[in-house]
Amino acid sequence: MARPLRIEFEPESGDQADQHRLCRVFQLKGKKGNLARDVAIYLCRELTGETSAALGRRFDITGAGIAARHDRIAKKLEADRKLKGRDDRIRRKILYI
Repeated sequence: MARPLRIEFEPESGDQADQHRLCRVFQLKGKKGNLARDVAIYLCRELTGETSAALGRRFDITGAGIAARHDRIAKKLEADRKLKGRDDRIRRKILYI
């Protein structure tokens, strides 16, 4: 297995409004309507190799919630080509920095 990635958000000294919007995306909670957060959870689980419980502490939800969101996005990626394309672009940007 490949060595796990360590993904952290470190704000740059750029536009404060952009940083605030990005932080809000991942802080919003709720069962529906936060696709960006769910995709971030999916990618973190896929790319880092961390346990669901460890990721749950980072995203402030349970380990079971991490697993449920991961499975939901995995199914959605199979059905939605546009989302799959976005997922591929994000992966390439993360892996080939």
